[in-house]
Amino acid sequence: LITARAAAGVFDKAINNAGVIKAGRIEKRGGKIMLVGSGPTSSVLNTGSIDASAASDSDDGGRISVRANEVDNRGTLAADATHGEGGSIAVAAVSKASFNAGSTVSATSTRGKGGSVEASAAQLAFNFDAAVDVSGRTGGGTALLGGDLHGANPDIDNAERVFVGSQASIKADASGHGDGGKVVVWADDSTRFHGKISARGGAR
Repeated sequence: LITARAAAGVFDKAINNAGVIKAGRIEKRGGKIMLVGSGPTSSVLNTGSIDASAASDSDDGGRISVRANEVDNRGTLAADATHGEGGSIAVAAVSKASFNAGSTVSATSTRGKGGSVEASAAQLAFNFDAAVDVSGRTGGGTALLGGDLHGANPDIDNAERVFVGSQASIKADASGHGDGGKVVVWADDSTRFHGKISARGGAR
């Protein structure tokens, strides 16, 4: 758990990770990593790797939570698994969340079912080659970007505006014999979508 409280004019970025944060295993799961910036000017910048993937083949992926007034991800957020289920990643910003060039957010499973990714902010953007992947061999996972279906889920804050660039990709595929997953891109005001979404069922 990494926290920082921001005061106006004191910090450029309340939390700035350019290295590796890894939590391999807690009780048969990947660990839990939380980055929390509090205060009206708080922000989190990740240009490195935040990894809560399963440490052994049979474990499930862990959990990653990133919260602040503003979040800028240019690195890797991973909660992957091999035989277990993919983990969960939640990015929640009050004003703005940006997933920029080099951003990879994954909660996949090589042999099991994909996990979940949620991203919420008043302004939400997936720029350049930003990628979200919740695919799994036995079933795709869930990606809720800006809200749930019709903006009707009270457990995730709805975005006001969402932008998805032409190089950005979102995947919730089943690579083996399961069903495709669920992807929602939602904004109460405007959604500008130019990217690619795939939620394909497996060959079987």
